[in-house]
Amino acid sequence: MVSQKNKQDTEKIEIKKVKEFWEANPLSSYEIKEELGSLDFFKEHDRIKFEDIDKYTIELHEFDKHQNEFVLDLGCGLGFFSRNYAKNNAKVFSVDLTFNAVKLVKKSFSIFNLKGNMIEASAENLPFKNCTFDFICCVGVLHHTPNTEQAIKEIYRVLKPKKNAILSIYYRNMLLTKIGWHFTKFFSKLILNSLPEKRRNLLTAASPEDFVRCYDGNENPLGKLYSKKEAFDLVNMFKIKKYSVHYFPMRFSKILNKLPGFIHKMLDKWLGVLIFLTLEK
Repeated sequence: MVSQKNKQDTEKIEIKKVKEFWEANPLSSYEIKEELGSLDFFKEHDRIKFEDIDKYTIELHEFDKHQNEFVLDLGCGLGFFSRNYAKNNAKVFSVDLTFNAVKLVKKSFSIFNLKGNMIEASAENLPFKNCTFDFICCVGVLHHTPNTEQAIKEIYRVLKPKKNAILSIYYRNMLLTKIGWHFTKFFSKLILNSLPEKRRNLLTAASPEDFVRCYDGNENPLGKLYSKKEAFDLVNMFKIKKYSVHYFPMRFSKILNKLPGFIHKMLDKWLGVLIFLTLEK
């Protein structure tokens, strides 16, 4: 049996590896050609978010309903959500594991003349008092941290009673089950013909878990995959107000990109690779 100390030491090593990867590979850095941290870079990142990644999930965030509220954007990446909450006059705290992400979000807030607070910290150990925030956004983050359960406990701790959080994690849709995986392996090699070089290991992934890990980069050390039941069990301390499945990326396929919008919406709903959970403390 592994001792508690050894378990903690292992987690420290793992999270160090996660931090090292994301420090070296800021979100979108190997997908966008514009200079990292430039106005054009952030504009292109936001375009991708609006037109592909978050095309059908923007409404879940209700950016215009958090005026003067304390909002935590946990795992803020390049600050897309932070900026949109800030534009609607929320009191935003952008937290990321990496120094580079914090630096880039600060730069973006300066470029767009926005106010916010940027902090480098782990989702597993948040530097805030109990019941600090009116709303928490943590999208596409928790499947990358070694102790996901601890991170969710931290979200619960710093959220005010009767307030909401929106989380998303990788979802084991029908294409990422044992049976569906054989279909996915075969067709991904035919369809995913516009992948950036640093995502190409997707095409040789050995398992669904390896597939979602490689989605964020060939060298990404950690990506977890959850069924609906597993996702619900993770957040059982909260009241689940609603859930939905989203995100079927189109931009990596010249074939899929030619399909009409209603097809994308169907794929997003039925074959999305993220499960979104709106939760109440």
